[in-house]
Amino acid sequence: MADTAYLKGRVEDYVRKVLAERYGTVFRPAKVKLTTGGDHAFDAVSGDGQVIAAIKTSGCNRRGQGEAGKVRAAITDLYFLSLAKARTRLLVLTDPGFHKYVAKELRGKIVPEVALELVPLPQEMQEEVTRIQIAASKEVSPAGGARE
Repeated sequence: MADTAYLKGRVEDYVRKVLAERYGTVFRPAKVKLTTGGDHAFDAVSGDGQVIAAIKTSGCNRRGQGEAGKVRAAITDLYFLSLAKARTRLLVLTDPGFHKYVAKELRGKIVPEVALELVPLPQEMQEEVTRIQIAASKEVSPAGGARE
């Protein structure tokens, strides 16, 4: 079974550390009250609650395209970010190719109060993320996870 706990642990911790350096405050995962009355668990919330981020480690396929399910997951995060009250709301992507793809595909479709931000991973970490994603894809794909 693919070690997706690495993504939630090491990778998200790394991104929270980068965000802390960029914004000058500590980040932690936390539930945030939404304007609709419910709440949602975000991957990174500043100590004062004024910066909220969702983190995505998704990458593109061999053709440089985001897979439909991964793009839909990013859109879902954008939706929840649009319902949160905070000075800064971010969808943080760790893969430069996926960031470029999502920015192009969603140009003009994201509420202005929510921004896409890129936090590239160190090479060794990105290689591990890619290995995990390939293994996870093979586990759920009837064709053996061939990434086209």
